[in-house]
Amino acid sequence: IFTELRLPRAILCLFGGASLGVGGTLMQALFRNPIVEPGLVGTSSGAAFGASLYFVLGTVLGFQTGPWALPFAACVGGVISTYMVFALAGSSADGRTSIVMLLLTASWGFQQVMIKLAAADVSLVMQAAIRSVSATILLLVLALLRGIALFSRDGTLRPGVVAGLLFGAEFIFIYAGLGHTSASRMIVFIYLTPPLTALGLHWLVPGERMHSRQWLGVFVSFAGLVLAFGEGFAASGGATLLGDTCGVIAAVLWAATTVLIRASALA
Repeated sequence: IFTELRLPRAILCLFGGASLGVGGTLMQALFRNPIVEPGLVGTSSGAAFGASLYFVLGTVLGFQTGPWALPFAACVGGVISTYMVFALAGSSADGRTSIVMLLLTASWGFQQVMIKLAAADVSLVMQAAIRSVSATILLLVLALLRGIALFSRDGTLRPGVVAGLLFGAEFIFIYAGLGHTSASRMIVFIYLTPPLTALGLHWLVPGERMHSRQWLGVFVSFAGLVLAFGEGFAASGGATLLGDTCGVIAAVLWAATTVLIRASALA
């Protein structure tokens, strides 16, 4: 039981927890920005679009696929959107940068799936603990290698603590929600974060006001979510409502973290 079931899933859980830390570390190194996140270059929005497109086409065409089809669709969406951003910006990124961005997209796309797969033998609380410890170790190693002082007096303590609490609460709702809904639904609900962040920045940060086209984009984002999941709620009788709600709350907390960082000394 230990070697064939628990140990492989514990290793899978460790990889799922470390993937976020590795992805964040690589992206911070690429952009030389300590508060960068995948929404910056459209990776998260593209992944959410790919997953949503998979749901819509699956409903309309009625096809059934294996458990890896959804994360694959999310990865493809993230890769395509990231490539389009670099292409439109006229980026001269080399092959190494492109490969790293592909690895980032893959690690984020498979994270929730791995959490769900390991949940049968590794509790969600333990998974959250492993993820947090792994991310902390990676952060300390990065700070040591780059000579970054983590405890200097620069006015970021209070907003940093609040941002950490918001980020931690986000993952509490993610792990709790995965016990009541599928990983595929959780992924899409979490990536409500970009439009929610846009709303928060518009209302709370001067100079971040949205215009008519941006408002239209936010409306289309929410309308697409309703279109993708409206029929599913009725068909399941609301069985996934609790988990889906946790996903939405996690997205709100992630957006709040980003807005706080942008509006405080952390920026």
